[in-house]
Parts: sequence; C-alpha cells; structure tokens
Amino acid sequence: MTDVLNVQENARFLLTRNGAKLYEQVFSPTAETYTRHASDRVVLAANMANYQAASLGDIDGSNPGAHLLVVADRSIYIAVNTTSQYIYADSLMMVGTSVTALYFKNTDADNTATVEFVVTD
Repeated sequence: MTDVLNVQENARFLLTRNGAKLYEQVFSPTAETYTRHASDRVVLAANMANYQAASLGDIDGSNPGAHLLVVADRSIYIAVNTTSQYIYADSLMMVGTSVTALYFKNTDADNTATVEFVVTD
C-alpha cells in the first residue's frame, strides 16, 4: 500500500488588548498531497557575514517546493531562492511560494540560532 502524504498550512493571527479581541485572521486551506519534502534542524553560528544554504535534497529549480515553514529560536535573516531578497523573521515564517533554494543568516553578535525548516512540493 502506498503512503498518502498530505500537507496543510494552518495559521491564526490574533491581536488583543486587555483581553479584548481587536483582530483575528485564520488561514486554513484544504490539505494538498505532496510527493517530495525536505526538512532539517541547523545551528547557525553567531555573527555570520554570509548566508548559509540549506540542503533541500531533490527540491530544486526543476522540482520546486510549494510550502515552506521555518521556526527559529531567535530573529534571523531568511532568503528564498536568492540572497538578494530576504526577510528578517522573528522565530516563525510560513510561505506558500515556489521554493528552489533556502538561505539563513544569523547576525546576533553573541548567540547561535537554532533553525528548523520543512519544505514540501
């Protein structure tokens, strides 16, 4: 029997003031099947001058990923596909886009950063 592989992005953005809800947005599309994925946990050195490329296995230019989740224990720079455009993310990033390459950079002068990521096609 063949495994059935599904991916579903779920996100909830909630703003409150003194316990009162100011804004809430829930993103929960239907699940999609996938055939390839890459995941890893990496520790980034402190005070990095250059980006470190993540190993995405067989997800590349001819087999791009479609869903990306990055979780980090501190703010880091995250670049998707090219290091010329990046996001400075504070611990979590979810993206539904074409992913062919993934790069990380930690500019904290004193502390390493631990990053976990998952990419599916």
